[in-house]
Amino acid sequence: MQSENLFRAFQPPQTWDETTGQVKAILATETPVEVYDREYGDFIPEILRMDGVVLPSDKRLPLVNTHQIRGIENVLGSCIDLNPNGTNLETTLVFSPDTQGNNAKAKVKGGHVRDLSVGYQVIEKTIVGEGHTQMVNGRQYTGPVRVATKWVPFEGSLCPIGADENAKTRSKQGNHGEAIAETNSQRSKTVEKTNTPTAPTVPTPQATPSHDEKAIAEREKKAREEGQRAEVERQNEIRSMCQVPGCEGLVEELTKPEITVEMARNKIIEHLKTERKPLGIAPRGVEITADEKDKFTRAATEAMARAAIKNYRANRELDKIGADQMSRIGFQSLAQRCLRSNGINPEWMSPSQVMAKILTRSISPQATAEFTSILANVANMANLAAMQVAPATWRAWCRKGSAQDFRAMTLAGINDAPALIQTPEGAEIKWGKLSDRGTTVTLSTFAIKTALTRQALVNDQLGEFDRIFTAFSMRWAAQVNALPYAILLANAALADTGTLFNATATSTKGGHKNQHTGAAISNTTLGEAEALMMEQTGPNGLKLNIRPKFLLCGSAYGNNATVILTSPGIATAQSSSAVKNIYYNMIEPVIDSNITGNKWFTAADPSMYDTMQVSFLDGNENLTTSMKDCDEVLGIEYLVYGDAVATALDFRGMTYNPGA
Repeated sequence: MQSENLFRAFQPPQTWDETTGQVKAILATETPVEVYDREYGDFIPEILRMDGVVLPSDKRLPLVNTHQIRGIENVLGSCIDLNPNGTNLETTLVFSPDTQGNNAKAKVKGGHVRDLSVGYQVIEKTIVGEGHTQMVNGRQYTGPVRVATKWVPFEGSLCPIGADENAKTRSKQGNHGEAIAETNSQRSKTVEKTNTPTAPTVPTPQATPSHDEKAIAEREKKAREEGQRAEVERQNEIRSMCQVPGCEGLVEELTKPEITVEMARNKIIEHLKTERKPLGIAPRGVEITADEKDKFTRAATEAMARAAIKNYRANRELDKIGADQMSRIGFQSLAQRCLRSNGINPEWMSPSQVMAKILTRSISPQATAEFTSILANVANMANLAAMQVAPATWRAWCRKGSAQDFRAMTLAGINDAPALIQTPEGAEIKWGKLSDRGTTVTLSTFAIKTALTRQALVNDQLGEFDRIFTAFSMRWAAQVNALPYAILLANAALADTGTLFNATATSTKGGHKNQHTGAAISNTTLGEAEALMMEQTGPNGLKLNIRPKFLLCGSAYGNNATVILTSPGIATAQSSSAVKNIYYNMIEPVIDSNITGNKWFTAADPSMYDTMQVSFLDGNENLTTSMKDCDEVLGIEYLVYGDAVATALDFRGMTYNPGA
């Protein structure tokens, strides 16, 4: 019985044509076959719809040895007369007359090789999730399943081991009419086309499998499934690696059965080193150093900033790592590069599909993070560029401060140093104590949300960076600039209970004597303001001799202040010719519309005396932009925020005049 079974197992396929040496076969069916899908993140049954196959015009494909498509020596013949018939893709195998073709023909004829496989590329697909039911092109599918609704075959292969235990070519039937349906070895199910069965020449009774035979069969089935799963994953991983620019031509060589994933990874890295392409990004599976990843991020950020930001000053040092090679970068090209570098091929995707993939974090968290991180970098650079040109008069007369956190902080500014004590030779030197006012202040956060819309991303509108983030930065600069002026106008009480500006003598608690009678700006009133400031004393009674450095006023007195402070001479009622202007180039005008009406102020040099301080978190006066995960908008949602506070440090270095 055993010898009879062995004899029958090596009969020619039933459709073998002895005259032509050809055999009919089914290259693919709609039978579900498990494949690895990167988007799904796991193995999933796939169905190749026969109504979606795109055949070559001559309806033939090369027949190769186990998907080895590099080199003509691997071509064994052709798959001709391709014909989608119902749920099958039928073909006829024709063998080349050379040594390789004849060897393959002999093995197929003898029943030694019975498995077929199709090499293909999916163009369009629909994934139905587990537990879901969905209509796809007129048919209902229950998940999990991946339905390929458009796919292109590019080769047929003879393989030694199939993906399914039934992946066998048919031998002639025994007397009980048993027939073995076959499926493909790699991806698609492949069965030999069935003709009308012929009567067997030797009747053979059907053997009943023993318990041991069943166990062996189960183990063989499990081993076959595990082997096929590993092979599919190996090829998918290697093909993903080869999507890095400059490595596409390595696919055929590196997917040979003897090449492991680790071997492929090493070959690609060596190839990249040889090619010396600084902008090449390795896809998932190829380990590129953090330094190389950082170089790409920096180069891409710089290139996009140059293209998107009007007032951006290019950093030409970054041309050394490839920034100048990316002059045509846009949202689309960046998204495609990030997808490709993380194992997703965007070649056949439309612009909207590219953006849908890159913005769906669950599909490829690494690609999404890389893409949004670069855009956030560019947004922050747009903010910085705008802040550099935004009007900010506060910087002239205020001190800039820094806070480490949002807890209340004490600004221990020095009001006065103790008098030095005359000390005889050999006498003990006394300790002196510095006094401070202990002003307490807490940072405030200013924030808002904005979005880079899906339309802008799909349409590659880089100008949106400049429009959106420049507008926010200009607004932020204006808000920060208004903070110290609001303190001046509010004239609130300080820690000593006295208002910032008042005319009360300093000998009285809360008295600051830094406000005088309302009058217009003139040499005379400037002299009065100077006198008030110079008469200020420290807590220990020492005369401070502070002089005004800045004249602050609004638009009402702006022209008058400029003329007075920038003219060498001023005509008076008592003199027909101009007399020397003692304030010429001694006091700088600061004109800001935040000062309303006829009010005007003087301020001392903030580097020498305490006046006003504007503090920022960690000293960062620019806006910060970060991406926010949100499903409420179509596009990328950003949080734009800044942290600042203005504080009056001391009254002695400032004076106030209500104007006239």
